[in-house]
Amino acid sequence: MTKIFKFKEHEKWHEIASDFIEDVLNPTLHESSNNDENIISILKNLQKDLKFNIKLIFTFGTGIASMYPIVMNLIQNQKLKVDLTEENISLLTLTSVVILALETERDSDITKEEVKNLLTELKLRGIGNGIVKKMVNSFKSIGNLLSILFKNTSKTVRNLIDMFAYTALLIPTMNAINTIISDYNWSMDTIIGNLTSLGTGVLTFLAKNGWDYLVKKLQKKTDLNPDIEDIEDLPKTDYGNSKDNLKLNTELINEQ
Repeated sequence: MTKIFKFKEHEKWHEIASDFIEDVLNPTLHESSNNDENIISILKNLQKDLKFNIKLIFTFGTGIASMYPIVMNLIQNQKLKVDLTEENISLLTLTSVVILALETERDSDITKEEVKNLLTELKLRGIGNGIVKKMVNSFKSIGNLLSILFKNTSKTVRNLIDMFAYTALLIPTMNAINTIISDYNWSMDTIIGNLTSLGTGVLTFLAKNGWDYLVKKLQKKTDLNPDIEDIEDLPKTDYGNSKDNLKLNTELINEQ
């Protein structure tokens, strides 16, 4: 059943959702040493060492670079004793993205055996399967939010992997999500519930401002075309049952 907010909590998440949507529409440029080229260079070096499919870098490279700050913040906020090198975070991001791609039945040009090798390498670096599982679940929760945010657009965004096809939308949206994670100190243990609440706040915002609000704003910035649906066609996701919604269907990740 849909989560019911008390008035003050409802007001708080509506305000957070408003700020989030504003960040998506009017992104702030962030200077970072972890730019796309740097992350892709790291991934290419990892590919040479670990011998995974080079197509993964070309397929997911920009997406992995955009997710990198989110993964870093979630790990830091979790206060885990993990060596936070650029290589380790890049490998964790890649592995989590690939597992999610396999679960969503996307052609990711990688075998289960290659994924197991990536998981083994992460373990050797002190990043166990439990961390990977939480990160994949975190990515799924981000995908749930994206499906709400872009439902009334012409873009097919059912999960995070779908979003990788739309770089012009991906980068500002991931930056906006990362800003919230930083501002509110979300960790892998808290992001799922918080994004569920944010998703409800986004629905409330759109109900107040018009279901085509985001479409009209984005049209001025991208090639986005409107594809407005009836209110009755809004996502039927049971946000109150996030544990079931985010259940892993793969057997690749096993706690050890």
